[in-house]
Amino acid sequence: MEANTVLLSQLSGYPVSELIGMAVVDLFAQEVRDDVKAKIQTGYEKIYESVGLTKAGATFPVEVQAREFLHENRRVRCAAIRNLSERYKVMDELRESETKFRAVVTGAHDAIIMIDGHAKIIFWNKAAERL
Repeated sequence: MEANTVLLSQLSGYPVSELIGMAVVDLFAQEVRDDVKAKIQTGYEKIYESVGLTKAGATFPVEVQAREFLHENRRVRCAAIRNLSERYKVMDELRESETKFRAVVTGAHDAIIMIDGHAKIIFWNKAAERL
């Protein structure tokens, strides 16, 4: 059994025995299936984001990158599907942290000045402006 099949099984929640022979579009949420089908039919090879679907019906963000090539005189398509859930979680946490930071800095009565590694000013708040 190939490691990639096991990884897809873990990602989708389908046992390997059910994945073999399954239509790939069934691994995507209903609302994006037409888009995925169109990309497959046109041989689309750029990286794109979509919505994955687990066997249990849960959806999750994915990144897809596919390539077509000849294998034993047949045109085949190989795709990498990456779960973006963790990346999205980190991005949300970063946005939340930035929002809190801005609230503290803009509301501070003390002057706050930020410099980069070359000692160049990259940010200052209103209190620093008044100073």
